[in-house]
Amino acid sequence: MKRLTNLEKFGLIAAIVVCGTYFYMGKVYDPEAKSLKKTVQSLNAAIKKYNRMGEAPPLAPVKKTMEKRKKELTRVTTELKKAGGRTGDPSEITKILAHITSLAQENRMAIVKITPEDEEEEALFTWAVFKAEMAGSYHDFKIFVARLQEMSRPMQLRELSLEKVGDTGLITITLTLLI
Repeated sequence: MKRLTNLEKFGLIAAIVVCGTYFYMGKVYDPEAKSLKKTVQSLNAAIKKYNRMGEAPPLAPVKKTMEKRKKELTRVTTELKKAGGRTGDPSEITKILAHITSLAQENRMAIVKITPEDEEEEALFTWAVFKAEMAGSYHDFKIFVARLQEMSRPMQLRELSLEKVGDTGLITITLTLLI
């Protein structure tokens, strides 16, 4: 192999620099430049949206509206309580459970256990959920459910399961109770 002249050495170095620059521009700089361009566009869009929002509304009318709504909520809660509906007070749930227990005892139903579960939220109402297990005769259970329907408090029975206990005529009832 022959030795390279100075001109050939500088030419080879120049070719390596040009190739390296081309690779850097194509694989590193251009994607970063595109990403920066997208970021600037999204930032400009956010600034335009912010500028269109304008000033925040004054607080005085909002406060008056809140006060009116609080008074209305208090009035509606009182009416609901008088009509027999639930207000969400935890002691109220305890009273309803006590009433259900007494109804069960009056109808010769034995409550084996009641265990609380996570609350269930619906659009306008939050239910307190309980898993209940009871024992008694089918006829007594029908009367018990009829008595529950007569209650003025909102309530739901879900996931009802009846199991016969031998030849005794008794059944075990498992259900989800929403109060």
